[in-house]
Amino acid sequence: MKSLKIYFALFTFLLAFSGSLAAKLRKDVLSTDVKETITDTTNLIANPVSTAGSTVGLDLTLTVKKLEFTKLDSTLCFSDLGVNSEGIIVGVGLDSQLYEYAFAENDFVVLKTDFEISNLWRVDINYDGIIYVITRCGDTYYLDCERRWVKLPGCAIDIGAGRSGEIYKIGCKTPETCKAPVVPGDTYKPSSPYVYKLICNCNCKCCHRRCKVFIKKYNYATCEPAEKRICYWIKLPIYKDDKGIAVEFTRIDAKFTGHPIVTDGKQTVYEFFGGDENVFKQSFKLLSFSNINDIASDNDGNDFFCTDLACSIITGSISFTPILDFNLKSKGASDVSVGPYGMISFIHTTDHLMYTVAKIAGVN
Repeated sequence: MKSLKIYFALFTFLLAFSGSLAAKLRKDVLSTDVKETITDTTNLIANPVSTAGSTVGLDLTLTVKKLEFTKLDSTLCFSDLGVNSEGIIVGVGLDSQLYEYAFAENDFVVLKTDFEISNLWRVDINYDGIIYVITRCGDTYYLDCERRWVKLPGCAIDIGAGRSGEIYKIGCKTPETCKAPVVPGDTYKPSSPYVYKLICNCNCKCCHRRCKVFIKKYNYATCEPAEKRICYWIKLPIYKDDKGIAVEFTRIDAKFTGHPIVTDGKQTVYEFFGGDENVFKQSFKLLSFSNINDIASDNDGNDFFCTDLACSIITGSISFTPILDFNLKSKGASDVSVGPYGMISFIHTTDHLMYTVAKIAGVN
């Protein structure tokens, strides 16, 4: 009986020791693996994770990618921006002007064109420096190397430029009625199920010319007049939900694969798969009540989305990593675009100013 008590006491000690060791290991793992732990639960974003049992849970301890953003201007407010694969930044101001960011001067410069377009709203820039814009009326233009506006056919609500020259748009569901220029607090978010790819017939170098919008010492010229270039849009297959209803999209971008990525403006992101499939598929679902304002894709295949709470990198079908700068009062963004090496730039939902993680001379 005495020896039995000794064995029991030894077993109790070993059990307690193993529990203490396990707790220490869990603490060590958390302290080494988690980059940032949010303790303020008032603005907590739950990171969805999928367990081995295929059960979706909410992980309240987040891995956060922390970056330092630079405000590019304290006075200019924007409705949209575009960053291409070479890091060139352009934006459409709330004053309906088209701006380029001159890194050397650390300032925005108004792009001089052959005529002024009113009610500019959306913008993106291709890898070769060609800028595409959409007005509030749905008219679509691109700016050629000679700074001449060329109007494209059809109506659009958003446009996205790819890393290899692909251009996609969300076409209008019905002809849009032109509204007043965007003002802070505007909730104008048209949607449509129609996605198109731009095709331009051209057998010369102008299709792949390298238009540098900031490097003035080079004199690039198109090899044929833009008005002789025939461009048209081809419609991609419509995506329908389980009930057979066409899903409507609000924002679009082009992935490094050359295919578009879109969002419904709520909690879902869809990606187009070409080849034998030639269909849209759901690629990400946000398991929260936040709505996705905009999406973007970078050179390395990473997809990003922004809500009123934060911008994030998509890491799985329901998982994501928030990108935060705790020095900013508001972490949300209405518009986002990503350049090379994860160079994310966005427009704040609250102050409508533009921020970037790009290295600016004399600033960061």
